[in-house]
Amino acid sequence: MSQEEPISKKTVLYDMPGADAVTLQRDQPFGSSGDETLTLDLYHPANAASSARLPAVVLVAGYPDQGFQRMLNCSFKDMGSSVSWARLIAASGMIAITYTNREPIADAHTLLRSLHDNAPVLGIDETRIALHPRPRRLHRGGRRGQFIQVRQSMRREVH
Repeated sequence: MSQEEPISKKTVLYDMPGADAVTLQRDQPFGSSGDETLTLDLYHPANAASSARLPAVVLVAGYPDQGFQRMLNCSFKDMGSSVSWARLIAASGMIAITYTNREPIADAHTLLRSLHDNAPVLGIDETRIALHPRPRRLHRGGRRGQFIQVRQSMRREVH
């Protein structure tokens, strides 16, 4: 009997041209939580002009990374599903962002403020940043109220 691949390594089944050619900027610092530096990974479309300001999609982690580490031996941003979703988003012409966190809601605020403040350097159009909650439970119950709170407060801060 063969051993099954761990869930942390599983990727999205769908693939599209350009997904393997995206440009990845790993472990870019965006803030801190306690004494820990928070980092993000940026996935850019392969054919994006260096001066282009593109829309961005943030894959929002609904749980602290310590929980992912304890349960799955990897961070949310390094899970196969997160990486493959990010590559698909970038291959579709947008910037995809995955990130580390300790406090999911507070750190999402920190990330979005950083993206807004550093948008020109990152190549992001700060008026077009979407949140894609992962795992799905985040927007189907569980922490849905907190996710909505992040969206509403960031809408006030950006406008």
